[in-house]
Amino acid sequence: MNISVLVKANAKRDEVKLENEVYHVFTKSPSKDGKANISVIYLLSQFLNIPQGSIKIKLGFKSRKKVVEISE
Repeated sequence: MNISVLVKANAKRDEVKLENEVYHVFTKSPSKDGKANISVIYLLSQFLNIPQGSIKIKLGFKSRKKVVEISE
């Protein structure tokens, strides 16, 4: 299953919201060196209550808009 994710790095809080079938991920981590991507995977795993190994960024590794693949 693929989901659309919009990331806001350097946010004041770590949070995930679902609006119009798009997951909005707010992370305190900076976007440098892939730190925000690691945080996105962690936050989505907590929000969806699934293991981090089931989540993979498919498209948009260097973009705010991402397509994330969730395998079960």
